[in-house]
Parts: sequence; C-alpha cells; structure tokens
Amino acid sequence: MATQLETPFPKELRTPENSAKIRIIIKQWTQLIAWTWTNFLAFEQDEIKKEEEKQLKEYFSSILKKQALFRLAAIEYGDPQSAQSAEETSKIIKEVITSSKTAPGISLTLADVYKQLTTNDYIFTDPLVQDFRFEVTVDSFTGNISYEYDEERNEKYVAIIAYPPRPALSEFTVTEDQLKDWMQDNLSGNYLPPSVYIPVSGS
Repeated sequence: MATQLETPFPKELRTPENSAKIRIIIKQWTQLIAWTWTNFLAFEQDEIKKEEEKQLKEYFSSILKKQALFRLAAIEYGDPQSAQSAEETSKIIKEVITSSKTAPGISLTLADVYKQLTTNDYIFTDPLVQDFRFEVTVDSFTGNISYEYDEERNEKYVAIIAYPPRPALSEFTVTEDQLKDWMQDNLSGNYLPPSVYIPVSGS
C-alpha cells in the first residue's frame, strides 16, 4: 500500500549525485516537450526514420494527453475505470520514456531521437528512473516530484510531469526558434529552458 509523505522534495534525491541527475532529467524532459511542440524532425534527412519519428512523436504526445485525462477523471470523479486507465497509461509512458517500448510498429525510440537531436546521452535509461512513476498534468507549466513508495511496483517516487497545451507562439510566450534551439541544446549548461512557457518536469 502506498504511503504519501508530505515533503516538498524527496531528501533521497538531494544528494549531489542524484541532484545532478534530476537537473538532467528536467532539462531532457523540457527538450522532449519542445520536440513534440514543433514539426522539427531530428531524422529529416532519413526517409524511413523520418516517418517513424513522426509516428513516435504523435504516439508519445497522445499517450501523455490520455494519461492526463484519465488521471483527472479518477481524481475528480473517483471513476474506477478511469483510475485503471490512468494506471495503464502511466506504465506505457514510463516504458516509452525509458525506451523499453516504442510506438506500435516502429523501432525508433525516444533515446534515438534525443541522441540525434543533441548528441548527448539519454538520462531516462539511468537506473534511477526505474524508481519513478509518471503521471501527467495539463494545467500547469511546472511538475513536481514526491516520495510515494509502492512496494508492489517497486517505485519510490511519483513525478507529475507537466504537458499543457502549447501556447500561441510569439515573443511574449515562446518562439519557434527558441523551441528549436532548446530541443537541440547541448552546450549551454542550462537545465531550465529559455522561457517559462516551456514546461519543466519537476521542482
């Protein structure tokens, strides 16, 4: 049975090693969101991989939206079917994020896309990520991480990941160029995006 502890941020994740990993997780999540918010493709020059990337992007975006919808219905209305669907889609999101599963019928993974975008290593294959359960909110630009041990799933933390609707692109929100530059960033050293309108995965 899961037990929720009221802590602003799990103390186990505050070690120098884990804090460094969390910053990378936050950055890579925001970069993946930027990728889903544009028509930009990492494999534009490869006809086969380009089509697979389009499918993966559509699938990833759709499963995030579905999880958020089921989660909201389960929380607001206590609907058992929605709770079950929220559980199932949460599991799928984790599998897709960790690249142990991809969109049906294709071999391209998020790790492949991220490596092509940035040339950086993909953090979501790190063993630490296996300790997380992923749920989605669409009404915030900031997610959060809390301690919630679940013995059955062998997960220690719940990450509420933010995936709100993309705002209208402009200099007052976020521009297309900012999204493209950020999703490919591998040199700046920043882990927070250049605009508050690009969601972050935890705080």
